Order: sequence, then C-alpha cells, then structure tokens
Amino acid sequence: ADERKVKQILINLLSNAVKFTPARGNVAVRIDFDERGELAVTVRDTGIGMDTDEIPRALEPFAQVDGSLSRSHEGTGLGLPLAKMLCELHGGRLHVDSVKNEGTTVSVHFPRDRIHS
Repeated sequence: ADERKVKQILINLLSNAVKFTPARGNVAVRIDFDERGELAVTVRDTGIGMDTDEIPRALEPFAQVDGSLSRSHEGTGLGLPLAKMLCELHGGRLHVDSVKNEGTTVSVHFPRDRIHS
C-alpha cells in the first residue's frame, strides 16, 4: 500500500466525521479484520447523517448533499470521492451507511494481499 494515500483516506474520513458531528457528538475509529480476512477501517460518527438516496451523491466528485445557498458546512465535495478512489486503487472498497440525524459509518476494506504483518 502507498502510505501517503492510506493516510489521505483516513484524513478525509476523519475530517468529514468531525465536520458533520455537532459538539458533544462522537466520532469513533475501529480497525479490525472483516469476515473475508480483509483489513477494515471504520469511522463512525453521530453527526447529521444522510438519507439512503443522498449517499450516491456524496460519493460523486464536487457534489454535495446540501446544495443550498445557506448550507452550514464548507468543503469542496471531494473527501469521500477521493477516499473511495484511493481505496479502489489499492484493490479495496469503500462502503457508506448513514441515517439522517443519527450519523454515518464509512468503512474501507483493504484486500489481504495488501496487508503486511
């Protein structure tokens, strides 16, 4: 794996989690092996969340879920799409689960052949 690219994935996921989680909310990171034996890095927050139909838009470059002129969060709309692309370049996959007003969980899974012990 490319160390800089993996760091960028983690920075993007953590930045989004912190940005979209209000004060007194929680952001948690878990690193484990999934059922396939792949390395899974999961970032879970108790932030604003998204509806299921908003997730594909959040994964598009430069797209933002809240496109209104009065939106309350700054950004370019590249965090998740870039993390997804970098993960896929490593042969991995990115998965998003989210519930509006409850939070978001983003998991990146790296294949076993990319893991060095």
